[in-house]
Amino acid sequence: MAFCFRRAADDESDTAELETGLLSECSESQLIHVNSTSNCRVLVDPDGPFQACHSNVSADSFLQNCLYDMCVEPDNKEMLCRDVEQYALVCQEWGITVQNWRERTSCAPQCPPNSKYSICTSACPVSCGNLAAASECDLPCVEGCECLPGYILSGFDCVPYKECGCTFLNQYYKVGEKFRTEDCSQTCECTESSSVSCNPEPCGSELVCGIANLTRGCYRSSPCLHNPCQNDGICIPGSGNSSFSCICPDLYMGPLCEKDRAGKQAAVSFVRHTTCLVSKSRVR
Repeated sequence: MAFCFRRAADDESDTAELETGLLSECSESQLIHVNSTSNCRVLVDPDGPFQACHSNVSADSFLQNCLYDMCVEPDNKEMLCRDVEQYALVCQEWGITVQNWRERTSCAPQCPPNSKYSICTSACPVSCGNLAAASECDLPCVEGCECLPGYILSGFDCVPYKECGCTFLNQYYKVGEKFRTEDCSQTCECTESSSVSCNPEPCGSELVCGIANLTRGCYRSSPCLHNPCQNDGICIPGSGNSSFSCICPDLYMGPLCEKDRAGKQAAVSFVRHTTCLVSKSRVR
């Protein structure tokens, strides 16, 4: 779903006029009401948390997306936070630290155990699998959750340093995590001593070594083992050894879900509405 704004030739104000029509679910009056009542205005507040970013990155398109999303789903606080967060991330890419925007919008995140929220934390956090990550990082800081002092990332969890897992063939595994070697000849487990313990366990005669559901293991031979379906299509084995069919997501079609169902329509829409903004709520 797209919506368009146009600025009158003699209008030098920041007020945008909505081109209403079939492309929009919200009327101009509804958007004006949302603009005056929602937290979207924090994006363009000249005295707000984003003021240092305005001269580098215009907030207009981010405001328009936010207003449209809040008009369609006024009680969706998560969507509001995502819309404002997108602008905050762009500002940080410019090296501009945005202060206290989450407090202004009640969007403070719930961080996992043993971590806390930070407005400017390393984009390459130290982890059990890479202790030198932060020192080798040349990216600007980002907002997010960071481990408390004395804790370190193990996968997506913050654990005490002594509970770090194992690195095996340049791959990190958490304590207790089990896996197979690349040829599936052994099953291994990361132990509490940060060492890997492996035992011989080759695949049976009717099984082959492969990856399914992102996990290496021994599986029955099937054309769906390596999922030939594209664009997250679901492979369904057929009656023959090499036959299969694909169940495609709504946006795709074709034997392998390789065709964009809305491709032609999208191309026409782009030509006719090059000044339109596509609402993020419709593409997530």
